Amino acid sequence: MLFSTVALLFFSSVPAAYSQTTSTWTGNADNAWTNNGNWSGGISPGSSDRVSIETPVALNRQPHIETGVAALADSIYLDQGNSLTVRDGGSLITSDLISIGGATNVPSSTSLLQVVSGGTVGTDRLFIGDGLNKGVALVTGVGSTLSVNLSTPIGRFVVGAWGDGEIGVANRGVLSVSGAGLIELGNDYNGRSATGTLRIGDTGSAGTVSAQEIRFNTSTSQIIANFTDSSTLSAKITGFGSVIKDGVGTLTLTGSSNYTGGTVISDGTVSVNQGSAVIDALGTGLITLNGGRLHSAMGSSTLNSYLVSAGTTGTISTATGTELWLNGGSGQSFSLQGDLMIGASDGAGDVIMDVIGTNAAGNSSITVAYGRLVDGNGSLGNLTGFAGATRVAVGATIDFSGHGGTIRNLQDATPGNGGTVSWSNDPLTVNGGSFSGQFVNSRGGELVKGSTDTLLLNGDNSGFSGTTTIEEGKLIVGDANHSSAMLGGTISVLSGATLGGYGSVGATTVQSGGILSPGNSIGALTVDGNLTLKAGSVLEIEIASNGNSDRVDVSGTATVSGSNVSVTTIDLESSYQNGQLYHFLTAGGGISGEFAGVVSNSAFLDMSLAYGETAADLKICLKTGCPKPVDPEIPGPGTPEPEKPSPALFTTVAQTRNQYATAGGLDSLAQTGSPLALYNSLLMLSADEARKAFDGLSGEAYASAKGVIINDSQFIRNAALGRLQQAFGGAPASAINASSYAGSQKDASASALSIDTVAPGSIAAVQNLYTAWGYAYGAWTRQDDNSNAGSVKSSVGGFVTGIDGTILDTWRLGLLAGYSHSSFDMNDRASSGSSDNYTLGGYTGTEWTLNNGHALAFRSGLAYTWHDIDMNRSVAFPGFADNLTGDYDAGSFQVFGELGYKIHYGKALFEPYAGLAYLRLKTDGFDEKGQTAAALSVQSGTMDTSFSTLGLRASTEFILGSITATARTDIGWRHAYGDITPVSTASFSGSDAFTVYGLPIAEDSALIEAGLNFKLTEDATLGLSYNGQFASRAKQNGLNAKLSVGF
Repeated sequence: MLFSTVALLFFSSVPAAYSQTTSTWTGNADNAWTNNGNWSGGISPGSSDRVSIETPVALNRQPHIETGVAALADSIYLDQGNSLTVRDGGSLITSDLISIGGATNVPSSTSLLQVVSGGTVGTDRLFIGDGLNKGVALVTGVGSTLSVNLSTPIGRFVVGAWGDGEIGVANRGVLSVSGAGLIELGNDYNGRSATGTLRIGDTGSAGTVSAQEIRFNTSTSQIIANFTDSSTLSAKITGFGSVIKDGVGTLTLTGSSNYTGGTVISDGTVSVNQGSAVIDALGTGLITLNGGRLHSAMGSSTLNSYLVSAGTTGTISTATGTELWLNGGSGQSFSLQGDLMIGASDGAGDVIMDVIGTNAAGNSSITVAYGRLVDGNGSLGNLTGFAGATRVAVGATIDFSGHGGTIRNLQDATPGNGGTVSWSNDPLTVNGGSFSGQFVNSRGGELVKGSTDTLLLNGDNSGFSGTTTIEEGKLIVGDANHSSAMLGGTISVLSGATLGGYGSVGATTVQSGGILSPGNSIGALTVDGNLTLKAGSVLEIEIASNGNSDRVDVSGTATVSGSNVSVTTIDLESSYQNGQLYHFLTAGGGISGEFAGVVSNSAFLDMSLAYGETAADLKICLKTGCPKPVDPEIPGPGTPEPEKPSPALFTTVAQTRNQYATAGGLDSLAQTGSPLALYNSLLMLSADEARKAFDGLSGEAYASAKGVIINDSQFIRNAALGRLQQAFGGAPASAINASSYAGSQKDASASALSIDTVAPGSIAAVQNLYTAWGYAYGAWTRQDDNSNAGSVKSSVGGFVTGIDGTILDTWRLGLLAGYSHSSFDMNDRASSGSSDNYTLGGYTGTEWTLNNGHALAFRSGLAYTWHDIDMNRSVAFPGFADNLTGDYDAGSFQVFGELGYKIHYGKALFEPYAGLAYLRLKTDGFDEKGQTAAALSVQSGTMDTSFSTLGLRASTEFILGSITATARTDIGWRHAYGDITPVSTASFSGSDAFTVYGLPIAEDSALIEAGLNFKLTEDATLGLSYNGQFASRAKQNGLNAKLSVGF
């Protein structure tokens, strides 16, 4: 059937077989239709002629029918990119056909029929886009009319018959289709799908389209309305295409439609005005709101699916007395990617949602600005199950239409501008939001606060007589600016949920696990009725330093059955009075029962309760003593000075030396500003929390860092002493890179000495003029915590380089320089730091050969190191947090020496040795950077530490393939003297100084080193070694590598 229809269209444009005169336009004279010189036969066409405007002519020679001309023809064929204009009162009537764009060999051209400025065109058949050539017809201007009479047997009107076609009606022009009244948009023939487009308006004024039906034959066909005024389309719209609304004007649809391609409203309004049609005037496709508005003007309309595009606000509104049904049946799609507005100023009718499910993205919202949003089946909650808000303006209503439902985020349309939410029968659940409107339920009903979100009610709901159940989260009745807010009826607070606010509520019961939290900061909540606090419930109150506190004022009786009172301090920078009284509960009908007690973990405050006939009070005291109570309602003469806290308050829970010292400093904090804020933050801590806070606040990391620096000083000593061992021969035990430079006197013996491969028994005097060398090292250390200080992990990596030469025949004298980077972590104290270390030094040594063939070796050196240290500390405990940084300098000086006795035994070389070292470390004073009084002011300090070492070195040579290798080892015992426990003296802002202790330097340590040297060539040796240090709670492991090259 489809093939035969399209075939009819195509063959209808072919000239009939009977004799007929064809007049062909040439435009040889001008553009006047009536000029005979413009036609191939030398005469203008008549009513029975076939007119061909199919030969391309110049633009200024295109035919015009103008004032006073009434042109007639049997049929007109307009293609090959030509145009025909009828204007200024001129007219054109054909008894058969007008075909526009019917050529099959010029697919890229566009042919145009223009009816403008009062022109008139009439025909029985109109095919626009009748071939490969695109066809366009335009009707624009007052009085301009294009009429298609479909009452004849041959009548038909197709836009996009075989190729793409388009017709536009704008600026008060008229398109009139009589008889069957059908406009077909698009066609599908033999696999070729043509697109037809009807344009109403062209950004300016609209035109008028009079037809009974507009049918989309292809899914790509469209009706595009783009104008600034208004236009009514009464035709029924059917088929597969879509309707597009642009421009600020209003398109009114009065037909009953069932097209499936959808509607996109990007601007302006589409008004549905079709009485009580079952099928929506917008068809069954998806309605997309890209910022435009859909309006139901009368009767009852049904909207089957819609999409609000992301980043836009779509509006759906209804006229007064009108209903628009949003009908989300099975398989339908409701999607909010942008915001949906319900209602507009010109209508206050009902939008009824009968929605099974809605897909919503991001923070999409629904706003009811005018009229009512009515839920048809109690599932409005599904529609609002997204992250955005449901907003209701004053005068607007959300009506659950005899059901309950769920609103996830209920908001005013604008702050303080709230409307009405009504329901009956089933409960209404509101999860959260901020709403100043009213809840209405003529049967009382149940309001449920669901989810863990917070719902703020700032309106007058005193007329609500139902039950409010707070299942989860917080219900706040009245914020600080809306103490007149009310919620009537009865209220039940379930376990885990909270009721609070500054307003008034009806009779209230707080179940076990439920929380009553008056105010939101300091404030009072009024209970207009009785209050019942079940066992296990909690009354939360905040207390201020001036004696004010949260309060619950009950008009009836307060029944307390073992509830608990939880207390929070809020004035961090004000002193709380020792012995202060707080009135937190009043009851006009009296108080029955008592609280179980005060829920407080504080190790430093005693809190007790006192009862009168109609009031309950809280008293707070320091645990070091409580003076006579201070009644906040009886002010004394003048304002009392803040009381100095007991100096022994925080130290009462300290367990370690550092905790006690830090607590002593905290006890002395000034009672004003930032120091007082730190002091008050500590008051509510439990003993365990306080001890952890003392550890974090202590600055212990600055002391332990000193121990790390002193311990790492050994690598400079190892480098210098190891170089002297190498210089005088014998398998050394240190990873040295050496390059020896000598004059013309250099011989094989000197070269052998310089590359660290002296055979046992071949001790010889050094004949090098000078030697340059390098030493690289890396080590990782862990010190376990003790009963006072936390553990420390550290690492170091660096290098030392030097140059030396022979003096006084048998002595070696040299200079060295080095750089290293140390890092340290004190995870137990949430502290970490690093140090960049720069060293300059010197060294000297000699050997004396003894008569027995052995030798006595002396080696010594001194060095100074500059340390650039950065420290980061994180201090955090309940109610307090700060990140602190310290940047400071230090310097260390050391002098050292050792004596060794070299013994040759067969192929082995043994060297027992004894060493001494002295080191002084001086750290500069500095102030930490932070946001609170926890930032320390650290004093300068000095440490004097000495080390003695007794040990034995041994080495031997062996052949490994073609390479000579040397195995070597060094074991020793190191003992530390003097200042072996590092300390740091500091103070908080506004406190006395206190001293804390870091992890001690190991007093006794076992040293071990083992390695292999490989003589790669006569002048090159590769050395690898391991070194370790082991003590009672500390260990260090390191790796060294060397490459020695002699010259």
